[in-house]
This record gives sequence, structure tokens and C-alpha cells, in this order.
Amino acid sequence: MFNLRDVSKVVQGILMTKPISVQTPDVMARLWVNEMNRIFYDRLINEEDKDWYID
Repeated sequence: MFNLRDVSKVVQGILMTKPISVQTPDVMARLWVNEMNRIFYDRLINEEDKDWYID
């Protein structure tokens, strides 16, 4: 279902961020979570899987 290309999309999304906008570890963590959700959560198709992901 997921592969290494999906992981590379997460990294690419993070690398597109301007360094000035990521000044604290908390901001970086929020960026990481957002990218993970964007790539992985958005690909889930049934509600059971989405609920599992959120929990």
C-alpha cells in the first residue's frame, strides 16, 4: 500500500519549506506531522483505517 516513494514525498515536502519558517523543534515536528498526514492519511480509503491512523 505504501512504499519508499511515499517516504520520499514526505522528505520532499519538508525540504520545500524555507529555513526561516522552521526556527524551533516544535515547528519542525508540526511540519513533519502535517507532511505525514498529507501523504499517508489522504491515501486511506475506508473510515476504519482512518480511525486507526488517528488513534
